[in-house]
Amino acid sequence: MQEPRPHPMEMSGGDLDSDTFWISSNPNLIFSKNEKPFDYQDQEDQANNETKSLINVQYTIQNVCDFFGEYIAADNLGLIANRHLAFADQLKEGVKHDKCLQLARMHSVAVDFAKRGISAPRLTSELRPLMYPHYMEKKDKESYQSKTVLGLIYDKVANYSSNLYINQEYEIEATSAFPYRSFFVNGSDAYMRDARIIKGEYDRDLKRLMRQYRIINEAEVVSGYILRFTSKQYAKETKILFDLRNEITHAYRVIQEKHLHLFWEEFYQVTDESQDEQVKWSEASKKLTWKSQIDTLEFYEKLSVMEEAKKKASAWFHATYEPWIIKINKYRKSQKKKPSLFTNNQQTEEPKRFDDLLSFAWIVYPVLMKIYEETQNNAESNSKRKKKKKNKEKDIPIVPKNNDA
Repeated sequence: MQEPRPHPMEMSGGDLDSDTFWISSNPNLIFSKNEKPFDYQDQEDQANNETKSLINVQYTIQNVCDFFGEYIAADNLGLIANRHLAFADQLKEGVKHDKCLQLARMHSVAVDFAKRGISAPRLTSELRPLMYPHYMEKKDKESYQSKTVLGLIYDKVANYSSNLYINQEYEIEATSAFPYRSFFVNGSDAYMRDARIIKGEYDRDLKRLMRQYRIINEAEVVSGYILRFTSKQYAKETKILFDLRNEITHAYRVIQEKHLHLFWEEFYQVTDESQDEQVKWSEASKKLTWKSQIDTLEFYEKLSVMEEAKKKASAWFHATYEPWIIKINKYRKSQKKKPSLFTNNQQTEEPKRFDDLLSFAWIVYPVLMKIYEETQNNAESNSKRKKKKKNKEKDIPIVPKNNDA
């Protein structure tokens, strides 16, 4: 494509220095037109001229210290950005208003203050908003309910509590339709006792990890998206956050793969007489990881032990979701006897937190997916047989009674 500017620059001025880009094929999220880029050339020329005039100056440590103090005192990048956002939200012309354009120019200078040594002009009272949109959370300032897309997104996010199980009624309603029974396999009872013991060990390991890093939700550990790290406290700690996330992810993978090995180990000791191949656990365990499970599944589909693996996976699923299924059933019964816990969307009773962890069941996710696939295929086949039988019954000819005696 022939464009006047590089694509990274066209996308919010990206310059490929660790910028993050998000790609979407949804046409509804693509702008109908691209605005002309703001012209900062005069500022660029002025900055270059000032820089050239200082080329022959001999700098000392004292100059560096003086500049550092000046930078701390004059750095107003955050203030400029916040005021630009507030004005853009409340003024009819939005970012095209003169105040926003003036702040945009100031922001362009302030963002390069540390690099060029040129500070942005002081903010005047005319460039101070009288009110701020509610999503900026300026509790010490007067605010208003913003109806812009940022305000709507903020409200949606705010309504979704960071505690996944704080609204028990909503969570139960949302998960009631999940096909739990599709993962139950006949014969899994033989593995239930061990499944409950191993799940207890898994839960202890995972809760220890969550306590260590002060993580509230199991979903945060599994996804690697730690809500605490999204606070302003960590806004500028990019490197620390990167290392922490990797550390937590690695610790969780260790727990996962420890129990993954516990699942498969007994099956590697089994010899199938119909197979010429005997797999040694010491060799196979080195290749067994979270990501390599699908290859393992393809191997075991050829062996008789696969049926036992399905029973064991089903037992792990049952041991995990049994308390939640009981809770769903209790909720359904209570709904028949008494009105909703919520009236006019107001919570009238403090819900009890569901503390059981659910990720244990999905350690052997490829086996569960195989069980679900077979269950669905069997259900579909049974449905077709019943339909066919019903059609045949309809086609049975009615033989009239012989009245000739």
